[in-house]
Amino acid sequence: MAIAPAPLAPRLLSWSLASLRRAYSTTPSTNATPPPNAIPQKTNAPRREPKSQNSSRPLQSQVRDRPPRNKTPRDASTAQSTARKPFEKNRKFDNTEKGQNRNNKMYVPAAAKTFIRGGKLQTTPDVWEFLQGTGIEFDNSKANSLFLAPEHRHIPQTFSCKFTFSKLHIMHPHHLFYLQPRGHPFIEGIKYKYRQKKETQPLWLYFIALNGDTGLVRTLGHRRLAREFWTALQELEDPNMKVTGTIIVTMFDSKKAASSPAVQFGKPLAEAVVRQHKSSVEGERRGGVAKEGVRDGNRTNSRRGPQG
Repeated sequence: MAIAPAPLAPRLLSWSLASLRRAYSTTPSTNATPPPNAIPQKTNAPRREPKSQNSSRPLQSQVRDRPPRNKTPRDASTAQSTARKPFEKNRKFDNTEKGQNRNNKMYVPAAAKTFIRGGKLQTTPDVWEFLQGTGIEFDNSKANSLFLAPEHRHIPQTFSCKFTFSKLHIMHPHHLFYLQPRGHPFIEGIKYKYRQKKETQPLWLYFIALNGDTGLVRTLGHRRLAREFWTALQELEDPNMKVTGTIIVTMFDSKKAASSPAVQFGKPLAEAVVRQHKSSVEGERRGGVAKEGVRDGNRTNSRRGPQG
């Protein structure tokens, strides 16, 4: 007798109902895991980071919240007292008479740059003996800046120039070419000229042109300015206190200087030179040490020894 198989409809119905019951159930399941693409919900509870048990290195949050070690909190009174006022002057940079051009750079013509480097001269033993015996200085950077009176501060801009002065007798920069270490046929004439000049002229005046103007413009313009200076110096100089040293006028534009009125040039420069010389002489009488010609406190002379 054949037995018919049991119908599968009730079993299929029970399986489908069980799956629907799990899908639409409102009670959370204890073993349910969130899907991989689920977005975590934000809560207001503070986040706690695990403590580092096996390491002495602090956590990132601890480093961020730790106050700085070397800094102390500033109050308003301290910040206001240390702040610079807008009208207060900086003595180091605002004082034009004490803070500018303390260390002038030596001017060396192109023809002499091969044996004069860094303020050091390579020359023959005869030239070295001449410089030591006469006391003539070859380094023109030993001259300090010369400042005019406040009412004449426009003169350097009007004539496009700069003034430097030293109590030392300094050789003209264009004569440095004759001090070359291989010797020069005109060196004996140069030495004789400077010996005579040192004995007869206590004050020397040089003009150095840094632009490419023609020789005629430079010569005529410099002669006019020098004539006005010597005329004013004779009127202001004390006969018992002759000014000695070297004045170097660096011209940046000789055409502008030649077209400017030379009458305005002589007297302000002569007044500044006489005033500077008197102050240095009075300082020496009081026992002070003159700072003229000293550029580096640890180096008394910038020359090298005799070079063969």
